[in-house]
Amino acid sequence: MGRATVTARFFDEDDKPVSGLKVMLQIFLGSRSAWMTLATGATDGAGQLRLVFDNALINPDQAIPAMRLVESGAPAPRMLGAPYGMRTLLSGRVRVLEADFGEIEVLGEEAYPRRAAAPTVVRRHVTLAHPPAAVWAHFADLPSVARCLPGAELAETDGSSFTGHVAVRFGPITARFEGEGRFDTDPDARSGSVRGAGKDRGGQSNVTGGLDFAIAEGTSSARSEVDVALRFRIEGRLGQFNRPELVSGLVDHLLGEFVANCNATLDGGPIRDSRGIGLWSILRAIGSGLFRRG
Repeated sequence: MGRATVTARFFDEDDKPVSGLKVMLQIFLGSRSAWMTLATGATDGAGQLRLVFDNALINPDQAIPAMRLVESGAPAPRMLGAPYGMRTLLSGRVRVLEADFGEIEVLGEEAYPRRAAAPTVVRRHVTLAHPPAAVWAHFADLPSVARCLPGAELAETDGSSFTGHVAVRFGPITARFEGEGRFDTDPDARSGSVRGAGKDRGGQSNVTGGLDFAIAEGTSSARSEVDVALRFRIEGRLGQFNRPELVSGLVDHLLGEFVANCNATLDGGPIRDSRGIGLWSILRAIGSGLFRRG
């Protein structure tokens, strides 16, 4: 049995506290591919929400499921927010999870965070079974790279600017981020960067981010080592997936698929079809990472 403390503050368009707002705290159960309500409550006169409860599904010693706040008591409950920050602390002999949803502005039928979370940064080091010159030629060709990225589709590009979309599936939540960005390369250093921003077609989530890469010779002249740094921030309905363990799982899954597709392309073979980025693939990557660390 774990204990959790959840806090949030709600304001209206005139910057006044929203009192009496009925709220449900839900977590996503991967085993059921569904959201489950753990606790309910209402904001006080200062617009503050505080939920304290015990539940067997909350275990601060393990990866915490994705969480969200949803308005209750309405025919079509609206999404109110995702955690802005989380931490665990020791209270007596009980380990407690603290989840802060930050300040949320309620505007008509929509709700938005009043302050954006800092971008998440993940760094990885991957190996490709091909010489640096061949890998660089592949990475410098944006359409070729896009074909190797799961869920990505390039619409238009002039070699530097581009438009396109990425498909994402998190259990019952689906999103198709459409956006634009810029691709810059440095042939002498065999490095490059991608910067972009997109919005899902339903208008309930936004993503901004960037990727930096640098290619070097590996353990032999026939192999390449690639350093990758990924930065991104998700806001809106999918904001709960900014959490470090899910981000790491997402990145590990993407890079695993990407490296396999790049090697296949450089070998002259086909790449496998992708229906997008799925929750189960990410959870498997998280589990593998935990197993390796253990």
